[in-house]
Amino acid sequence: MICYHFQDPHSDSGYGKKPLAFFCKCMEMIQYNGFHGCPFCGSAGETVKTGEKGSTHVYPFHILSPTGHGKPRTHQETVTHAKHAERQALAGKAAPECGAKGTTSFMFLPKFDTIRGVAVDYMH
Repeated sequence: MICYHFQDPHSDSGYGKKPLAFFCKCMEMIQYNGFHGCPFCGSAGETVKTGEKGSTHVYPFHILSPTGHGKPRTHQETVTHAKHAERQALAGKAAPECGAKGTTSFMFLPKFDTIRGVAVDYMH
């Protein structure tokens, strides 16, 4: 459904692999560089200082998890979070719920799983 490959003039091969901001917008999710920004697991991630003034958001390897990742997201759980976030936004209290900012049309396509129905990006 979503292709993460794009032409990158800064890489040796000319191609890179990054999650595009478009994915987050069409899926109504937080970007990969925010808390709960991973579209496939429920990990909030953490912000790590990279220098005196810099920082980056990372999703560390979970040593106690059999896969190394946080608890996997589910379609139904994501729909529930999205509906809650949407209600909050309509009430004037816009706040993402576990990375979901609201519902998207993809959530209501019959037999389409918004979590398992998209390709895994380089983050995992």
